[in-house]
Amino acid sequence: MASPRVLVVDSDRSSLGLLTHGMNRFGLSSSGVQDLEQARALLASERPDVDAVAVGTGPGLEVLEELRRNPATREVPVVLLAKGAWARRRAHARELGAQELVAKPAYVQDIAVLTWLYAGRDASDASFEGTFGEPSCAALLRGLLAGGRTGTLRLEPYGATLRFRDG
Repeated sequence: MASPRVLVVDSDRSSLGLLTHGMNRFGLSSSGVQDLEQARALLASERPDVDAVAVGTGPGLEVLEELRRNPATREVPVVLLAKGAWARRRAHARELGAQELVAKPAYVQDIAVLTWLYAGRDASDASFEGTFGEPSCAALLRGLLAGGRTGTLRLEPYGATLRFRDG
């Protein structure tokens, strides 16, 4: 797969710069915007593979609603980045249509791992399968746990199985 495109939405300019620069360092092609109007303008010209949207302050929930309403972006996976009370609302975030909720401050590597996992998949896909090359197994597992997921990770050809629950 070519470098996945990720739209990063964060009203905090410092956080936005850190995330977009960090995503690019992990081989992703990221575009950063600070508000709903900028997100709409960007979405009119390109379709990202994954969206990373900050919630808690700023336009995060409005952007998520816009993504789910628009037929062109309805199936684009969304990773919500949350701070404050939102960081503990994983079930609510998933009800609203997000695939993951990662508490801020977060490691950019964790968000990048989740982005690589979701890139090329529909938001409705419930499982991942494939080859994960560059990052270590530890980075992969850490990214999965940052999203608070429950699941099983099988490492082939080693025959190892890791099970995790609620991150």
